[in-house]
Amino acid sequence: MRNRAQTYPSIDEVQAKKKEFLKRAMKPKVQASHPLHSFLAAISSEIKQSLKGGASNTQILKAIQETYGVKVSPASFSNFCKANNISANTKSKKKV
Repeated sequence: MRNRAQTYPSIDEVQAKKKEFLKRAMKPKVQASHPLHSFLAAISSEIKQSLKGGASNTQILKAIQETYGVKVSPASFSNFCKANNISANTKSKKKV
């Protein structure tokens, strides 16, 4: 085995690359590449208003399907709401 001295970048080089690293390392809140997430992000204000009005998740999902012709599963809907800090009407399981 050869014993080579490893060279490291200088502090200035590290600081210059910091923003580029953070852009690559940070996980985006919503995956814009997925068409369902793009669609839900576009109508998120309508979803928020419906929830404030007292609509249940199933009512919202039925309204989305009837209005836009897009079927959304309850699991993907609740995942979208969690990812975007929308307080959906979800049932929390009690831990025993």
